[in-house]
Parts: sequence; C-alpha cells; structure tokens
Amino acid sequence: MQQIMSLKEQQSSAAALRSQLAAGVPIAEAVERLAELQPEFEAFWLGAAKDVGNGRTLSAVLMPIWPTGAISAVRAGEESGRLVRVLENLSQSIQIQREINSEIKKIGYPLAVLAGATVVFVTILLTLVPSLTVQLQHAVGNYGDVKGIAGLGLSIRLLLVEHWVSAVIGAAAGVAGLAHWIRQPATLRELARIVVDLPVLGPALYQLCFGLWARYLAMGVASGLSTIDALRATTDVLPEPMRAGVRGLIQDLAVRHLPMDKATNAKELPEADPRRKWPFYVRRAFAVAAQSGELDVELERIAPELIATGKEEVQAAVKYGYYVAMAVSAAMLASAMVLIYVPMMDVFERVN
Repeated sequence: MQQIMSLKEQQSSAAALRSQLAAGVPIAEAVERLAELQPEFEAFWLGAAKDVGNGRTLSAVLMPIWPTGAISAVRAGEESGRLVRVLENLSQSIQIQREINSEIKKIGYPLAVLAGATVVFVTILLTLVPSLTVQLQHAVGNYGDVKGIAGLGLSIRLLLVEHWVSAVIGAAAGVAGLAHWIRQPATLRELARIVVDLPVLGPALYQLCFGLWARYLAMGVASGLSTIDALRATTDVLPEPMRAGVRGLIQDLAVRHLPMDKATNAKELPEADPRRKWPFYVRRAFAVAAQSGELDVELERIAPELIATGKEEVQAAVKYGYYVAMAVSAAMLASAMVLIYVPMMDVFERVN
C-alpha cells in the first residue's frame, strides 16, 4: 500500500505539477516526468501517468499519496478550471506548514536540556557521590555502612552492577514500552490536548495552527468548494484538540442553517464551546464574510498575521522554556555538588 508523502515531497510534486501545467504540458506527461524528480515514487508516477492518459482525473490518481484536504482542493480546481492556481496555493501552504512544524519542534529543545541535566545528576548520584563518600569515610577510619543519599546511590549502583543483565533488559523494555505508548493515537491526542492548554505556549499554537488552517480553508473556497465542503476537507489540518470547533461550525451551518457570523460569535456560543477559544481574527473573518460573501478573501487577509504572531509567541515561549530549563538544570547540578561537599565537610570536622 502506497504511503502518504511527507510534506517536503508533497510540496515538491505540487510545485512541479504547477510549473509544468502552467507551461502547457499535458497532465499525463507532467505526471510521468515526476518519476524522474522523485525516483522513490517512480513506480507510482509511471502508473499514475498511464491512469491519467486513460481518462482518470489527477485528483483520483493522487489519492493514495496526498492528504484529503489537498485532494479536495485539486478536485475543485479541476472542476472550476483553476487547477494551476490551486497547485500554486497548495505548494505555498505546504511550505508554510513546514515552517510552522519547524517552529513547533523547537519546543523540545528546553526539554532536551532538562533531560541532559537529569542524566548528569543521576550519574553523579550513582557514581561520584558514593565513591567519594566511601573514600572520605575510610580516610578517617570509618568503615561502617554509608548512609543518607550517598548510601542510597551506592545501593542502587551495586544492585545495577549485580543484576546488570536484568537492568539492561528492563531498561530496553521500558524504552520500548514508552515508545509504543507515545505512538498510540489516544496518547498523542492527550499529549496534544495538554500542550494546547499550556499557558503562553497554548495561545501561540492556536495562532499558528489556525493561521495555517485559514490558508487551507481559503484555498478550498477559492478553488470552488462550498464553505461546508471546504470545512470538511480541511478539518484534519488542525491538531485533534482544535477540530471540535470546526465540527461544531459544520453542524451549525449544515444542519441548523445558522449564518456564519452567528455561528462564530463568542457571545452567542455556549460557555464550553471550543469556538470561543478561536483567535479573534478567525471569528472576525467569518463575521465579515457573512456580509461580504468573500470568505476566501477574508481568510487570506488574516492568515499571514496569525502565522507571524504565532511564530513570535512560540519563539518567546521557547526562550522562556530555555530560561526555566537552565535554572532547573543549574539547581540540579548545584544539588549534586552539595551532595559531594557535605561528606567532605564532615571529614574535615572529624580531622579537626
């Protein structure tokens, strides 16, 4: 079964298709040429070119490798005769999505600093502190058991040395179990929910993610999709915790037949409705579009501001995270030094 392309691969193929179709190259020939651009997908592109030559649409042949939102936009572009414009917008949107993902990944840097400091602290606790304490006690003629933190560290170290095979197997099993747990959809959803609810970082992610979603939604509407169909096609662009509001909006528009301004007005929504947490500019775009009838124009107008603001706020959150991580790391290392200093002072007092 063919896997969905990575964002980089999607952007490359979309840009190549756009440039060729804009130059007047027939679709089947343009698709066939992608086998040279992306040799890892050579078999797929050659088969897709034959399918297009036999009458299948581009959107149909791309379904195994492109996400639903992109396929819906391409299909609408085919039907409206604006395929080149859709592919251009898609390529630009994917580039922005990659930049956003890069910013979000930086959140892990402070966590890596904390993890490194924790490893150093535990290593000192299990090796240097017990060894130094034992040597200092022997230096003053004390051959009794080592007590306190040093004694605990020594006991753990001896236990690990004595049962090192079991320790290695247990550690490997623990890492494998943790990796399996993290990959579970339910775990990922819960972790995403926790992250988007964090102070400082959560609002920044809302700005970034809804800015990107606004671009994709605008692209869908501009390509000829109805507002409801465009909403359905782009829901998955958002992280899972942010999708409930879009589903609620679809329900209000399709079933309750509410106007867009009323369906996104925070003052008229229930207290627990997730749309109340949407960025102000997103809700405002729907309100203005309800009067102007140009939802794509309003969303295109607000998307750059949302993305730029979100990037700045994520960078600020990462910077503060670094400060916290460095402070906690320094405290941990200082604690380790204290654990070394205390037995030394005890020996000096005994000598005196």
